[in-house]
Amino acid sequence: MKKKWILLIFLIIIIIIAGIAVGFLILPFLNIAYTYSVENAFPNLSFNNPVGIYDANDGTDRLFVVEQGGIIWTFNNNRNEIDKYKFLDISDQIVTGGERGLLGLAFHPNYEVNGYLYVYYTKIGNGRINHFTL
Repeated sequence: MKKKWILLIFLIIIIIIAGIAVGFLILPFLNIAYTYSVENAFPNLSFNNPVGIYDANDGTDRLFVVEQGGIIWTFNNNRNEIDKYKFLDISDQIVTGGERGLLGLAFHPNYEVNGYLYVYYTKIGNGRINHFTL
């Protein structure tokens, strides 16, 4: 009985290895070409070291851009928008550079009612997640 299980496991391993090998042999010959284009979604706005763009899902159709230097900007979700507004500035509370700074933003699922948001940023020596109410 034990030999049958060992043989079964061995056969399964061989089948998996053969499948992977066939995949590596066939994929280069498929010559799949993907076409895509990149365009500036908001050509009239500019940001310094943006690390993310977020939607509060609060019905206002605003977007929020997090800049690594500690500023969160908000603007109307419109391709032709020309105005952005400072939403939160914690640049004096953070350490920035390299992979440090203001790095993330999350809105509470009930943000529209409670105004809670969470930001992830680095201070000297460690990272922090802080809760803000705006």
